[in-house]
Amino acid sequence: MIEELIHDIARYFEVLQNRGYYLAFHNFFIPLQNYMTLLTPYNISSNPFCLMVKSDKSAWDHCIERQKKVLEACADGPMKGICYAGMGEYVFPVRVFPVRDEKHSVLAFISVSGYRISDDVSIERIKYVAKKYRYNEEQLLQSYYRNLSPELPSIEALRTEIAPLCRMFELLYHQLPPDSAQSVANVTQSNILSHAVVYLRRHYARPVSVKDIAEYCHCSVSTLSHLFKKNMKMSITDYRQQLRIQNAVRLLQDTDLPVGIIGAMSGYEEQNYFSNVFRKEMGCSPTDFRQCKPPGL
Repeated sequence: MIEELIHDIARYFEVLQNRGYYLAFHNFFIPLQNYMTLLTPYNISSNPFCLMVKSDKSAWDHCIERQKKVLEACADGPMKGICYAGMGEYVFPVRVFPVRDEKHSVLAFISVSGYRISDDVSIERIKYVAKKYRYNEEQLLQSYYRNLSPELPSIEALRTEIAPLCRMFELLYHQLPPDSAQSVANVTQSNILSHAVVYLRRHYARPVSVKDIAEYCHCSVSTLSHLFKKNMKMSITDYRQQLRIQNAVRLLQDTDLPVGIIGAMSGYEEQNYFSNVFRKEMGCSPTDFRQCKPPGL
């Protein structure tokens, strides 16, 4: 039941992301340490502006610390606000009924971000963040206008789509055995892993090294490699290849692009090498897959 529910939650995250939402699940009191692998990509927002701000470790740590205040602020229900760096977001609490502990009646929250709620407020905060963390202010502003939407959904409309996700997490909490809150070490490891997964999902077609990813996550190569292998049950290289093949499969299904172009778009510069890797993973060549793929695959 628990594993099936985790899969349902991950699939619903994907449904919402495919609708254009930037979502993140911030956990505090749900004991998910042994179940987080599938939910790792959704532990941080993949909005480029957010990721740009978090490229500095101090800014990243400050964001994590601020989440505690957001948890308290949303105790009365869904809310709209602007984060310390200037990004607008809507926050939906994950509650527990009946309450086991009054202090922990809100277990977690789900944020839907990527909005320009108030340019005046956001610009002031961007200036502050740029100065504090020594960012290029103009680059931050460009990312703000490029990646945040001025079209704001109503909180009631969002509630209709986010509420089922909250209910699934609440059901999951009741299925899991009671446990204490996550340790600081587990929270830190979860954030490192989440950043690595999101980075790979955004840059899998580029020739980035494990060292590049570790620097982005502010940890050593050995720490990142160990965490990744332990939690994802595969190496970083294998995970990147999985993402590349998934992208190639999608392009072969949905487009008429030449195989060589699809290979290049998936991170393989040489068509023969792409075909060999694809055959090894899928059991047939890209051309045969396109011609013979089962309906609905």
